[in-house]
Amino acid sequence: MKFVQRGRPEPEWRRATPQPPARRFVLALLARVEGQPARRVLPLCALAIALIATLDQSTGRDGLFTLIYLLPVAVASWIGGLAAGALAALASALASGWINHATSPAPIALRAWNATTELVIFLGAADLLDALHARLSTEAQRARTDVLTGLPNRRAFLDAAELEIERQRRVSRPLTFALLDLDGFKLVNDRLGHATGDLVLAGLADLLHQRLRRVDLAARLGGDEFALLLPETDGGQCRVLLEALRARFDELVHEHGWPVGLSVGAVTFLLPPHDVEAALRAADEQLYAAKRAGKGRVLHVTRGAAPA
Repeated sequence: MKFVQRGRPEPEWRRATPQPPARRFVLALLARVEGQPARRVLPLCALAIALIATLDQSTGRDGLFTLIYLLPVAVASWIGGLAAGALAALASALASGWINHATSPAPIALRAWNATTELVIFLGAADLLDALHARLSTEAQRARTDVLTGLPNRRAFLDAAELEIERQRRVSRPLTFALLDLDGFKLVNDRLGHATGDLVLAGLADLLHQRLRRVDLAARLGGDEFALLLPETDGGQCRVLLEALRARFDELVHEHGWPVGLSVGAVTFLLPPHDVEAALRAADEQLYAAKRAGKGRVLHVTRGAAPA
C-alpha cells in the first residue's frame, strides 16, 4: 500500500504559465516572503520605502517610481493584511507626494491631484492583494480538508507527519501513529444507504475531535480509513486512549443501530521512523492483524524505529 507522494505541488498562482516579466517578478517576490513572520518582513517594507524615496529624490523629475513603490505595498499587504498594506500605501504616497511637491514646477493643484491618484493606486493594490491572499489561503485550506468530516485529508496528514518526525529527531520523545478502519462499513452503505454511511463517518470524526488533544492530529485518509498522529505519546497512553475511543464508538453505533465496528492498529516509535511511509506501513500491519484476529479491537506495538 503506497502512502507517500514525494514533493508538494506548486500553488495555482505559482505555477509556470506564461507571465509578463513584471508579473513574474512580483509573484517570485511574494513566493519568497510567503510564510515569513510579519514582524520580520514589515520593518523591511518600511526600509524599502525609505530607500525608494531616497532614490526618487536623487533622480528628481527624471525618474518614475510609482510602480517601484508598489513593491513594498504589495509585500506588506501579502504578509500583514489590509491594515499593513494601507499603512505602506499611505507612507509611499506621502513620500512620493512630498518629493513631487519639492521637485516639480507644476501647479500645486496638479501636484495634489498626482499625490491623491498615487494614494488611490497604492490603496487599491493593497486591497486587491489582501483579498487575493485571503482567497488563496481559503482555497489552500479546502484542498487540505476532507469535505465530509471536516478533518485534514491525506495530503495534510502526510505533511504534518513529516514535520513531526523531524521534530522527534530533535527532541527524542515517543511518537505514535495509528490507523482506524470501520468494520462492516460496506454493509451500512448497502443496507442503510450512503447517507447513513456519511453519518457514521461524521460521527467518528466528531468523536476524534472531542477526545484528542490539541497537539494530536486526526485525518481521513480516504473511504472509511482514518489516521492519528499522537506526538509525545508512549505505549501506555496510546493504548488507554485508543481503547477508550473504540469503546465510545461502540456505544455510539449501538445507540443508532449501525451495524459497524472499529479496528485500530497503532505503533509507538521510541526512535524516529525512517519516513512517513514506513511509519504508516507499520501501523497498517497492526491494523490488518487486528482485523484478522476478529475485528473490533486495538492492536498496538512499541518499537525503536520502522524499517526503511
